[in-house]
Amino acid sequence: MPDCADVLCHCVRTPIGRSGGSVNAIAASGPGARLVGEELRRSGLDPEKDATVVFGNVIQAGSAMNPARQAALNGGLPASIPAMTVTRASGSGAEAFDRAGWAAGDVERAGINEAFAAITLALTDEPGRSEDLVTVEGGAIAHGPPIGATGAVGATGLLHPMARDGIRRGLVTLCIAGGQGIAGLPERDDG
Repeated sequence: MPDCADVLCHCVRTPIGRSGGSVNAIAASGPGARLVGEELRRSGLDPEKDATVVFGNVIQAGSAMNPARQAALNGGLPASIPAMTVTRASGSGAEAFDRAGWAAGDVERAGINEAFAAITLALTDEPGRSEDLVTVEGGAIAHGPPIGATGAVGATGLLHPMARDGIRRGLVTLCIAGGQGIAGLPERDDG
């Protein structure tokens, strides 16, 4: 695996609720802090190591300034670790790892947003390729995530089955409002 600065240790996300529902009054930094703490517990990472927290949060009204920083500090990370909040519509919760030189045949599992049906056709049109490799946990329309959660739902919906099934290379795609799109190419390194 090529050297890279970005690593996903364990794919976790905050709860999803419906608009005006039970999680409506909870600021994003609260569940975010629990998420940071859980990531530290699962991964065994040293919170004193050089790192940066990147936290997706779309509608920040009522969240105070930089929810990522609040989540990092309240989740157990020291003040020396920087944090930034990403507000990029549905792309806010997706980490993209660009890998040059991949061909469609290198992708072993794909989580494809329904807006990108042409990608599904390109991946499954090759001889010997099956539709079974695409969106095995259901897509964004099936899950109905709230605004800004498509990236987190898409990423977790790809990474967990990759880990479960021993899949090494994957593709996650999503539309992120305003005619934009984003894709990630996660590669597992269990070595």
